[in-house]
Amino acid sequence: MDGGGEEFMIITPNQNKSQAKQFANRLRQIIENHVFPYVGSVTSSFGVTELNDTDNINSLFKRADQALYTSKKFRKKSGEGLIISISFQESKR
Repeated sequence: MDGGGEEFMIITPNQNKSQAKQFANRLRQIIENHVFPYVGSVTSSFGVTELNDTDNINSLFKRADQALYTSKKFRKKSGEGLIISISFQESKR
Protein backbone atom coordinates (compact mmCIF):
# COMPACT_ATOMS: atom_id res chain seq x y z
CA MET A 1 0.00 0.00 0.00
CA ASP A 2 1.33 3.44 -0.89
CA GLY A 3 -0.10 6.02 1.46
CA GLY A 4 1.30 8.96 -0.44
CA GLY A 5 3.29 10.79 2.15
CA GLU A 6 4.44 14.16 3.17
CA GLU A 7 7.25 16.24 1.80
CA PHE A 8 9.38 18.45 3.98
CA MET A 9 12.75 20.11 3.88
CA ILE A 10 15.70 19.55 6.18
CA ILE A 11 18.30 22.31 6.17
CA THR A 12 21.77 21.20 7.21
CA PRO A 13 23.88 24.31 7.81
CA ASN A 14 27.66 23.98 7.67
CA GLN A 15 27.52 20.75 5.67
CA ASN A 16 28.57 20.29 2.08
CA LYS A 17 26.52 18.19 -0.32
CA SER A 18 28.48 15.03 0.38
CA GLN A 19 27.90 15.37 4.13
CA ALA A 20 24.22 16.12 3.56
CA LYS A 21 23.91 12.96 1.42
CA GLN A 22 25.47 10.89 4.22
CA PHE A 23 23.05 12.44 6.71
CA ALA A 24 20.06 11.73 4.43
CA ASN A 25 21.19 8.16 3.96
CA ARG A 26 21.46 7.63 7.73
CA LEU A 27 17.93 9.02 8.16
CA ARG A 28 16.63 6.79 5.36
CA GLN A 29 18.14 3.71 7.00
CA ILE A 30 16.77 4.61 10.44
CA ILE A 31 13.28 5.18 9.02
CA GLU A 32 13.29 2.01 6.94
CA ASN A 33 14.56 -0.15 9.83
CA HIS A 34 12.00 1.16 12.31
CA VAL A 35 8.68 -0.62 12.82
CA PHE A 36 5.96 1.98 13.28
CA PRO A 37 2.76 1.23 15.23
CA TYR A 38 -0.22 0.47 12.98
CA VAL A 39 1.72 0.68 9.69
CA GLY A 40 4.87 -1.37 10.23
CA SER A 41 7.82 -0.55 8.01
CA VAL A 42 7.89 2.38 5.61
CA THR A 43 10.28 3.61 2.95
CA SER A 44 11.58 7.11 2.39
CA SER A 45 13.08 9.10 -0.45
CA PHE A 46 15.43 12.05 -0.24
CA GLY A 47 16.65 14.65 -2.69
CA VAL A 48 19.81 16.55 -1.78
CA THR A 49 21.17 19.76 -3.23
CA GLU A 50 23.48 22.51 -2.12
CA LEU A 51 22.93 26.26 -1.97
CA ASN A 52 24.97 28.11 -4.59
CA ASP A 53 25.97 31.77 -4.70
CA THR A 54 23.66 32.39 -7.68
CA ASP A 55 20.61 30.67 -6.15
CA ASN A 56 17.38 32.27 -5.19
CA ILE A 57 14.71 30.47 -3.18
CA ASN A 58 12.92 29.28 -6.33
CA SER A 59 16.01 27.80 -8.03
CA LEU A 60 17.06 26.04 -4.83
CA PHE A 61 13.59 24.54 -4.22
CA LYS A 62 13.24 23.51 -7.86
CA ARG A 63 16.54 21.63 -7.81
CA ALA A 64 15.73 19.94 -4.50
CA ASP A 65 12.29 18.96 -5.82
CA GLN A 66 13.84 17.50 -8.99
CA ALA A 67 16.20 15.40 -6.89
CA LEU A 68 13.35 14.19 -4.68
CA TYR A 69 11.15 13.32 -7.67
CA THR A 70 13.99 11.32 -9.25
CA SER A 71 14.57 9.46 -5.99
CA LYS A 72 10.86 8.63 -5.61
CA LYS A 73 10.65 7.43 -9.21
CA PHE A 74 13.62 5.10 -8.70
CA ARG A 75 12.19 3.75 -5.43
CA LYS A 76 8.85 2.94 -7.05
CA LYS A 77 10.58 1.01 -9.86
CA SER A 78 13.12 -0.84 -7.73
CA GLY A 79 11.54 -0.93 -4.28
CA GLU A 80 14.82 0.32 -2.85
CA GLY A 81 15.62 3.63 -1.25
CA LEU A 82 18.04 5.96 -2.96
CA ILE A 83 19.56 9.33 -2.20
CA ILE A 84 19.68 11.56 -5.27
CA SER A 85 21.99 14.54 -5.47
CA ILE A 86 21.63 17.16 -8.16
CA SER A 87 24.30 19.75 -8.79
CA PHE A 88 23.76 23.26 -10.04
CA GLN A 89 25.15 23.80 -13.50
CA GLU A 90 25.41 27.38 -14.55
CA SER A 91 24.02 27.95 -18.04
CA LYS A 92 26.29 29.53 -20.62
CA ARG A 93 25.07 32.87 -21.87
